[in-house]
Amino acid sequence: MALTLWYLGLGLLLNNAWILLLVLPLLFLMDRWVIPREERHLEVKFGAEYLCYKAAVRRWL
Repeated sequence: MALTLWYLGLGLLLNNAWILLLVLPLLFLMDRWVIPREERHLEVKFGAEYLCYKAAVRRWL
């Protein structure tokens, strides 16, 4: 979420429509590629403790 806000802020600050248009592909990439890889890594590293945490907390805070 912080990366998304940073990206939107940069686009607005620079008055750059391309940056603003690329936010959606960035979110898609994060949701489909980055987050699943990180979740697999955390499952291996922390096991059941992470799975309990994952069940209690939303993916996008």
